[in-house]
Amino acid sequence: MDVDIDVAYDWWGVDDIIAALCIRDFLSGARSVISPADLPAFEAAILPADEEFKRITVADPDRSMARIGGFETRKGWWWGRVPREGPIAAELASWSWPRELSGE
Repeated sequence: MDVDIDVAYDWWGVDDIIAALCIRDFLSGARSVISPADLPAFEAAILPADEEFKRITVADPDRSMARIGGFETRKGWWWGRVPREGPIAAELASWSWPRELSGE
């Protein structure tokens, strides 16, 4: 998260996090095909990443990422969070899309 986006070429942008949220959707969907005996291990494997994602993001009641990506119907809690700082937060802050999408 601590990167100078003017000189770094390997930082994640909005498109990258949207792709990661789609992968998280895929993982969530996998729950339905995992045997009940394996489900605790599956959830334990995902938990650290979910906790880290929550730590570096803040609630976004407008579900901006879902709207930007065209995934408004996605239900996962992860679609309701945005990075609180860093390159993605800076990219989002540079856009005027929230007002335009909300009709203001």
